[in-house]
Amino acid sequence: MMPIQSSDAHHPTTGSGISRPAAMLSVLGKKERPVFSARLAQGVLDVRQAQRLRAEVFGAEFGIAFPSGLDEERLDAYCAHLLVYDGERLVATTRLLDRHRARIAGGFYTSQEFDLSQLLAQAPHNILEIGRTCVHPEYRSAAAINALWQGIGQVVADWRIDAMMGCASIPLGSGDCQGWLNRLPSEQKLQLSARPLRRLPPAIFAQDPIIPPLLKAYLRMNALVGTDACFDPEFHCADVLIWLPLSRMDTRYLERFGKTTA
Repeated sequence: MMPIQSSDAHHPTTGSGISRPAAMLSVLGKKERPVFSARLAQGVLDVRQAQRLRAEVFGAEFGIAFPSGLDEERLDAYCAHLLVYDGERLVATTRLLDRHRARIAGGFYTSQEFDLSQLLAQAPHNILEIGRTCVHPEYRSAAAINALWQGIGQVVADWRIDAMMGCASIPLGSGDCQGWLNRLPSEQKLQLSARPLRRLPPAIFAQDPIIPPLLKAYLRMNALVGTDACFDPEFHCADVLIWLPLSRMDTRYLERFGKTTA
């Protein structure tokens, strides 16, 4: 695969701080149609395309109105945006923020939801925050999601990332998110303190929530989750903290992230 440009200071960036890829990264599905390609955004028009898809998907899933038709957030200007296409159609996107750019931006987005002081102080890792991930409802097949993860894996390898972090969102109306977290085995929970900055309101339903595909993927990879979820008033959802050092990633997923077990 053609490399996605590294995020270190020696590489050119746009004025907004978004890395320019040297070339498109081709990521194929499982030899079936459609065939997907993934690349990093190369400028403002690409970022606008990602923001438009996010507004469409998040608006439908969380009942949010985006008057401009764009999901715009301050940290977009500091992130690299990974775009997955079916031909000319954008079908999935996520944004990526490493520790270097987070310092320039004033912190990670996750720090707006959780007190990460203990975690970041004890983590010598080059961290990659993954956020604002969405996939068009017509493309939530294994092939499309694999293309997205393969693109992330290329960035992880090129930027020499040691750990991934982010928030996975669960709609509050789907069940008791905090109760579900409380029942997870202790080995799946982050032992370091990461206190949510906003507590969840009392659950309306007692059943376990519907776990979104992104969170399921993290759990399959052997990610740790925070012990308490944070209330996101903008999206009216519960945000679960995800922490995944590559050193604990399930070996089935290491190859796509440029790592080996040797």
